[in-house]
Amino acid sequence: MQRKRLSLQSKIFLMTMLVALLVMVISLVFIYRQVVVIIERNALQYMQGIIGNNASELDSMLEDSRGITLMVTMNPVVKEAATTSLVEASYEWFLQKKAVDSYLSNLVTNKEYISQLSVFSANGNVFQSGGSLLLKGQMMQPWMQAAFATLAPKLHYFAKEKRLVYTRTLFADKEPLALVVAELDYSYLSSKLFSFTSAEQLYLATYLNGQLLFDNKASAQQPISQSEIAAVLLGETDMESYTRENLMLVQDGQTEGISTIGIISYQVLLGDALRLRSTVILIILISLPLIFLASWLLTSRLYRNISELRKSMHEVGKGNLHVRSSVVSEDEIGEMAAVFNTMMDQIEDLLEQIKQTEKQKRESEFAILQSQIQPHFVYNTINSMKYYAHLKGVKEIEVVATAMVELLRAVLGQGDEFIPLSQEIHYIKQYLLIQRFKYQQEFETVWEIDEELLSHKIPKLLLQPIVENALIHGIANKKDGNITVKAYKLDDGIHITVTDNGKGIQKEHLDKLVAQVSKDMHYLSSVGISNVFSRIRMIYGEPYNGFITSFVNVGTVVELHIPL
Repeated sequence: MQRKRLSLQSKIFLMTMLVALLVMVISLVFIYRQVVVIIERNALQYMQGIIGNNASELDSMLEDSRGITLMVTMNPVVKEAATTSLVEASYEWFLQKKAVDSYLSNLVTNKEYISQLSVFSANGNVFQSGGSLLLKGQMMQPWMQAAFATLAPKLHYFAKEKRLVYTRTLFADKEPLALVVAELDYSYLSSKLFSFTSAEQLYLATYLNGQLLFDNKASAQQPISQSEIAAVLLGETDMESYTRENLMLVQDGQTEGISTIGIISYQVLLGDALRLRSTVILIILISLPLIFLASWLLTSRLYRNISELRKSMHEVGKGNLHVRSSVVSEDEIGEMAAVFNTMMDQIEDLLEQIKQTEKQKRESEFAILQSQIQPHFVYNTINSMKYYAHLKGVKEIEVVATAMVELLRAVLGQGDEFIPLSQEIHYIKQYLLIQRFKYQQEFETVWEIDEELLSHKIPKLLLQPIVENALIHGIANKKDGNITVKAYKLDDGIHITVTDNGKGIQKEHLDKLVAQVSKDMHYLSSVGISNVFSRIRMIYGEPYNGFITSFVNVGTVVELHIPL
């Protein structure tokens, strides 16, 4: 008896049944996973918002503390007090202490998060902005001795006393002279951080080197212990071992060692998702007839062509831009394949054009940044000579002309774009010589340069625009003006600071300036600080950059960080 063959309709029906079953199972899993993903994404976005706000506020206060301690180390009055040993309780000692204490108090005015700013000098002097009286013997504490011998600033936390302290050492000729201590108000910080969240099931905390600083007090909702959290933050334990049962997010702050973490248990987070599964199953069962109907409309050839075209697209998604579709037919799928092949040809051509365009753009931008220096500087120099000649005649014009020749040789010369630091300092001194004639008033210039760096090559005229800015916008109308230029090795690079005691920059103006400089917008002038920062990023890459710190009626500090 001949075996009865299944008809085409039966085959399609059986295939539809199999497809419908697979679609039902896959859809159930997919929809459930989508719900889980949405819940996770919303929770993650909520955590990111809270943690980001917390980290941003804490970073802002710590960065401000960093700037304040830096300004203290740069202040000539503080330096003099740290190096001068006066008879205690003498009139001179009293005047000196009053001047430094007043300066420290002015720096922390309206800084609610700083409870006290103090200076402990190696010669035994102690200065403070206010608060409880500090004693000389406190300098002998082991942690203060360790901080005194450390070049980089550091944040200290004492869990038992609930103290958070920021320290920076004042150095001169590589010798520590004094320790600047900013005592942060722990109670104020604790009340400010995480005060805006009402999520009872979400545990939030900030840590310093694995040690708990602040949390939202939701200890009942803390899925893992403090020791386990510390092990994760210190890299001793892989975070993946905890993410199977918990949603975790860790964000590092700008201050070294500061981390903020958010944790919530998946059991709590996905409770509603589990209750949605029965509803999803019901929807899929109701949709089965539509799935059967759609399956009957498919043809084997259409599927083969679509599958082939899809395979080619997936190859493109993996990065293979040389793939081309082999589908050849007279229908719409064939037209799509032809358009796909044409599009891939055009994409390859466009990518090559973009590479060439970007290369030319980078070269042009660099050339433009370099060429901007020449007309500006020549103009300023000639203008200075003209101004002096108008006031004094030509008696001393030879001195000015000599300095100008030196500068024009540096600006207009076609030699190396990198010159030794010593030569850059020589050009700056020539520029300042001309400016002394222009302003007809004395100002002090202090050079504290590591001798080992004098022969190190830096981009030509990297520092001159910063010194020019400090003079024109800082101390131009100040009788006791001072500009201090420092260069020293720090970690794996060179740290250069230009400090003036001029009128400073208003905070709103400074925030706007920093934002515009970070976007390469030339706010000060075409060859000002913005240009210098742009050149550093263009030559050395994004890890190297500059920073601006300024306080009204105190002065401005511009810091540059470049590689050795």
